[in-house]
Amino acid sequence: MFGPAKSAREHYVNPEQRADFITQLLVDGRVDDFKVDLLNADAKVFPASISSQLIDFKGEEVIVTSIIDLTVQKEADALIRQVMEAYPAAINMTKADTGEVLFATPDLEALFGPAKNSGSYYANPADRERYLADLRQAGALKDRRIEFVDAKGRKFWGADSSRLIEFNGEEVIVSNTRDLTEELALSEELAKQKELLFQNEKMSALGELLAGVAHELNNPLSVVVGHSLMLKEEIADPDVMVRIDKISAAAERCAKIVKTFLAMARQQPSKIEQVDVASVIETAADVVGYGSKSGDISIMQDIPDNMPLIAADADQITQVIINLIINAEQALTSSGCGDHIKVSARSQPDAGMVEITIQDNGPGIPAAIRPRIFEPFFTTKEVGEGTGIGLAFCHRIILSHGGQIRLDQTDGSGTCFRITLPSALGQRSEQDEPTQPVSTPESHRALIVDDEVEVGELNAEILRKEGFEVDFVTSGEEAISRLGSIHYDVFLSDLNMPGVDGRQIYDALVTHFPKMLSRTAYITGDTMGQSSLGLLSESGLPYLEKPVSPAELRDLVGKLLADQKERSDG
Repeated sequence: MFGPAKSAREHYVNPEQRADFITQLLVDGRVDDFKVDLLNADAKVFPASISSQLIDFKGEEVIVTSIIDLTVQKEADALIRQVMEAYPAAINMTKADTGEVLFATPDLEALFGPAKNSGSYYANPADRERYLADLRQAGALKDRRIEFVDAKGRKFWGADSSRLIEFNGEEVIVSNTRDLTEELALSEELAKQKELLFQNEKMSALGELLAGVAHELNNPLSVVVGHSLMLKEEIADPDVMVRIDKISAAAERCAKIVKTFLAMARQQPSKIEQVDVASVIETAADVVGYGSKSGDISIMQDIPDNMPLIAADADQITQVIINLIINAEQALTSSGCGDHIKVSARSQPDAGMVEITIQDNGPGIPAAIRPRIFEPFFTTKEVGEGTGIGLAFCHRIILSHGGQIRLDQTDGSGTCFRITLPSALGQRSEQDEPTQPVSTPESHRALIVDDEVEVGELNAEILRKEGFEVDFVTSGEEAISRLGSIHYDVFLSDLNMPGVDGRQIYDALVTHFPKMLSRTAYITGDTMGQSSLGLLSESGLPYLEKPVSPAELRDLVGKLLADQKERSDG
């Protein structure tokens, strides 16, 4: 190894290393595994480990030394370090007791900086003590979630996988740390998308349910509404008229409820017209007052005179205000906190909007749930006491009107909802549109098809009173047969019928009776089903949604005849 040297001093590259070695040897009497750089017989430097002991030999103090050439081991260590430093992961070796960093890959240093102690990694220093205790007990940990602090001082959640090993006679932690920031953000986004998909599925199911219910209810409601309105036009007895008014009002209320829920499902207003804000608020307050179970809560109104009209569906906006007042009343009652609800309105002329405010002096809405209050089916009420549809309904209806609804919880007391709706300035109400009377200077013939006999006969009776000659059939097959043999000026068709339905009738018109397309309209109780929506959109034909009033039917038929006259004159 060294050749025929005469002095051990010749083996040392650095004399200071030998001095350190001798000093330690004299103090302890022995040295184990002392790392030095030595010169071999060819005068080449090589790493070595020397272990020595002082002994007495023939009355003289001498050193007995064993030497190990570490060249191969050091090359292996260098290779391992090179591989580890090139490994694309945040790997760390630290002393278990002290946290001293023995080795860190570039990725780990990029995350935590060139730290000398792993204690600086932790957002809460106590977390390391718990982590070390669990690691010593288990020997290894996988994906332990810990809050760390990166090199820039940013707190983040990381996943730490580690193992406890013995290295050079000490407990050493070998660990890998992953920054979970992007993973958690992605997970949160996926959870939101999953929840949104779930809510959309529920709303879709709700829409299908409402469509089915509406279809079943609208046919009998059409009969009640239509006959009651016709009786009002025919009866002069005031006592009988009172009863007819009650029947008519009840039936129309049922019809409005059905149409309101359908509007919620399809997210669009049924009928936009010029609406008096004061009247809407007064109606809502009266309705809530009739059904209120608590006489200790007062509902106050603050509406200035000369408020501009709003462009809205009066029934839907009334229902929104009713929902908000009822919610406030329930919150005040259940909490025992608060005694009044104030409904006010203010004009915002610069924005062309009107603001309606519903405010109570109750407990308010907890901050934790405020972001979720407009989610469909989210409710804090007990099972059976709330569906979670109310505020979602309000939100959808207001947005469909081109307005906004928001929770204003700035003062920390009570609950305040603010609704803004476009004013009716510059807009024309549908009620202001001139109604085309059914002019019958000559005899007109109409064909009506509806599988509900009572509904079809009612519509036929309305047109007969206007001078029409009306054929009423209950099946699509018979309707197509009549179209092939008789000339009709007006054709009114139902959509959902057994056998030949509205789709097949439309296909027959396109193929065999194209001239009838301009004379055809639909009267249907189903405007929510996918097939019905598709047909109404594709055909572009006019339609009425059941229940239909006599005035609406006359107006529809009048427009069909007027359009035909314009085409013939043109």
